[in-house]
Amino acid sequence: MTVRLFEIFTSVEGEGILYGTKTLFVRLAGCPFKCFYCDTPESLPLDSGTEYEIEEACKLIEKNLEPNTYKVNFTGGDPLVQSDALAEMAKFVQSKNIPKTC
Repeated sequence: MTVRLFEIFTSVEGEGILYGTKTLFVRLAGCPFKCFYCDTPESLPLDSGTEYEIEEACKLIEKNLEPNTYKVNFTGGDPLVQSDALAEMAKFVQSKNIPKTC
């Protein structure tokens, strides 16, 4: 199984009840919607980003996890366009015992 990722980066969560926490953002590529308020329209094409095998994507996530990362946020595009791959990556993240404190 493969997944198309647009980018992975660490930042501070800016929304919701976890506002202010260190977060690893995994931006998946592709979205069928054209929302006028989209903050990353370059990630919308279904062929944007880079295609990875799930195992490779999980290694990238692990490599990018920094100490004191409180959570991983799957974003897009629309992550549910790649729901099977998303489920596999979410299982992997769950196994990492985040928050990452070491």
